[in-house]
Amino acid sequence: MPYLLKYKATIIGFILLAFLFSCSPKLHQNYVYNRYQRSFNIHILNDSLQLHLTSPADIKYSTDKKSFKDAWPQSRFKTANEILLLGTTTTPPYEFAVSIGNAKEPVQRGDYKTIDTLLNGYELHFMARTDSVRAVKAMEADLNAMVKSLKSGADYKLGTSSVMDIVSASMNKNQFYQTLSEIEQFPIPQKQGNSLELQMQLTYASFLLPNQQYDYLIGLQESSFKPNDTVLNKIKTNSIHNNEAIDRILAEAQKAQVLMINENHYYPQHRLLVTELLPRLKSLGYDYLALEALATPNDSLLNSPGAFPTLNTGFYTREQNYGNLLREAIKLGFKLVAYENTDDKQDREIGQADNLYNRTLAIDPHAKVLVLVGIDHLLEKPTTRGKKWMATVFKEKYQIDPLTISQTHLNLYRKYSPSAYSLLSQADLADEKKYGAIDFYVLNNQQRPIVQHGVAYRNKFGVPVQVALFYAKEQKTATDFYGHIPYFTQLVAKNEKLKLPIEPQTNALLVVYDAQGYILAKKTIGNP
Repeated sequence: MPYLLKYKATIIGFILLAFLFSCSPKLHQNYVYNRYQRSFNIHILNDSLQLHLTSPADIKYSTDKKSFKDAWPQSRFKTANEILLLGTTTTPPYEFAVSIGNAKEPVQRGDYKTIDTLLNGYELHFMARTDSVRAVKAMEADLNAMVKSLKSGADYKLGTSSVMDIVSASMNKNQFYQTLSEIEQFPIPQKQGNSLELQMQLTYASFLLPNQQYDYLIGLQESSFKPNDTVLNKIKTNSIHNNEAIDRILAEAQKAQVLMINENHYYPQHRLLVTELLPRLKSLGYDYLALEALATPNDSLLNSPGAFPTLNTGFYTREQNYGNLLREAIKLGFKLVAYENTDDKQDREIGQADNLYNRTLAIDPHAKVLVLVGIDHLLEKPTTRGKKWMATVFKEKYQIDPLTISQTHLNLYRKYSPSAYSLLSQADLADEKKYGAIDFYVLNNQQRPIVQHGVAYRNKFGVPVQVALFYAKEQKTATDFYGHIPYFTQLVAKNEKLKLPIEPQTNALLVVYDAQGYILAKKTIGNP
């Protein structure tokens, strides 16, 4: 009898094992080489198979082994071959899969459609199934279109999206992690230099600081830099730091009518300096804040009562530090001015200079104006090649000498400064002409302020996520946050802990996005 029991247990064990194997996911070995490039569609490329197909943008794919294993138990597909693609969509509701193998795929549950095709000696099975009768026609149309889009061989990459297609498609989204993930599908060139791919990756990684992606990418960007010993010695000898540097900037600003400070768009700490200066500049009589990154006519909208920045305010203004800079300026009563040139027939620098003057000092001759510009636009003299940047045009045409402070021209030396801010004057670098005609240089190592009041948070989702906080007071409806700029957002690794900045006696809307832009959590939280 014990022998029979043991024999039965063994048989049952084999049956259970066979059942488990029959239900286990069957991933094709090339699944890991899938790349998903999203623009207004999703371009799926597999470099190992030299395969490319175009998919509707609303299909949510399992893009790694973990998400596949999570999704497979929910799937109602039965497959005889290994899976290359697996996805679902809710509008219309259906499941989609592509398998590889010579076995005939079984009949699927519900309404289904299967299209078999050959590709470079592989037999592909395009499958879709739904439990909704209303979804059948749309499902079949999508499946037919995907099969027709299939490309293979040496030209399989033709027709794929570009980085700027992805950026264009993301303009009305605050799912920055999704956009960063999609841009990362484009390999950085071996000699990356200042490639568009690297710039866009850096930009979106900078929207989610701090994170390892940004640290890696900024390391690539700065990898070829070798400091000049003469400049380095002058920095160490002549710099003033932190509060002393701030006080010197303010003392010079008091004597000026126009203060121009520049920034590099993917170094968000440059906005922290401007935000820190705002209250004290306001007390010195500065009433206008002119911003290169502000889109016209959004300055008029932001100057309305109760206004706050949104995704439509501008491209770079979507970054949290820039958004918070605008909120602080509005709170202090600054009049915001957009001065970017939008006339394609006019030289950009002339257009900027004219807009800046006409929208500030031409209206209010005694005003004091703070201007936030991009990189070289604040150079006060023509370059050796004769180019006149915006500040040069402004100075010559309107006979106003701006106080210019660059955060970019010595930016790569910031690692050699122990301070949050280090300041040098043009006189300190008089024989270093390549750094341009600028009054002062700032080495900016400022970090986002340490959270004093907050709520503990831990990422329990098992994958990296984007955590975003929105001011509850800026939400009028349940869906407003889709068009708003989070006042805090960060890429958070799995199991990572952090403190969410929420002031006492206030509420915030917490939204958690995954790498595909889907909401994993959404709730209002408060700090008692």
